[in-house]
Amino acid sequence: MNVRIECCMTNLDEGTIEAIKQLQSVPNTEIIDYGCLSYCGTCRHEHFLLVNDTYIAGTTVDELVKHVMNYVSALNE
Repeated sequence: MNVRIECCMTNLDEGTIEAIKQLQSVPNTEIIDYGCLSYCGTCRHEHFLLVNDTYIAGTTVDELVKHVMNYVSALNE
């Protein structure tokens, strides 16, 4: 299944860029960055990505990557 990962440039500046670097190797994944995804309240407090329009967050980059990988695995089952 194709997976679309969307990210906010402001959140990337907060460290989420490290998660994106790790997720770039996931097969059938398209990563799209936007100037803003309108999650301003949470954007500055946690790392997040939209994966196929589902909000996925983590308090650390490693936690975010783990949540995204679990979500992607569930999609492929």
